[in-house]
Amino acid sequence: MTAKEYLSQAYYVDKRIQSKLIQVESLRDLANKVTPTSGTEHVSGSRSVHRMDLKYTCRRCRGIKAVVKKVRSNIISTEKKDKKLEIAIKRISKVASITNYEKAYAVVKKYINRDGWFQSTEEIMTALELVRRKIKVRHQVQISKYSADFLLPDLKVVLEIDGKPFHGVERAEKEKKRDEFTVQQLGEGWEVIRIDTEYINTNVTRLVPAIKAILESRRKLKILKSHARVH
Repeated sequence: MTAKEYLSQAYYVDKRIQSKLIQVESLRDLANKVTPTSGTEHVSGSRSVHRMDLKYTCRRCRGIKAVVKKVRSNIISTEKKDKKLEIAIKRISKVASITNYEKAYAVVKKYINRDGWFQSTEEIMTALELVRRKIKVRHQVQISKYSADFLLPDLKVVLEIDGKPFHGVERAEKEKKRDEFTVQQLGEGWEVIRIDTEYINTNVTRLVPAIKAILESRRKLKILKSHARVH
């Protein structure tokens, strides 16, 4: 990506954010104008009933406030994901020519704000590399009760990107059971491969060869086990 293209993209993102902020302020002003409040309620006779700090919000106002909250949340999410995409590009540029990722960048950028997608910088880097390598990929795929980071149908691989906090004996046992369940759901020939985020950050250009090497290693191991059972 050239400097001119990068600046143009940054300008476009900034305009979107400014537009959303204006929308939030407009909705907030409208909500303040139509939200009535009440203090003391007078009742027949000499008594009066005091309602301390009581506010009544009509249905329309609640709807407006819900929209304001959602728009604000979307703005924060967009800003965070755009920042992660920027960080992903910078990390990749340290080990490869970023011009090789122009088409992949356009694809990821198109879907980056979809709910639930691209929750980490490493997931973005993974997607960029898979798309660059022309690997057919699906992101955040629901498989029964679990959600998989990436599904590579042509390779019959479920790819999970794991951070260090998720490692440990107990976690490893849970992951093993989950992986076995996932394979059962998808059928024979499928494999679950877990890649550490540290590997993505330092060796992302080797991701696809690593996946294929793991598949080949497991294939050979299955053949050896099969022969051992026969003898």
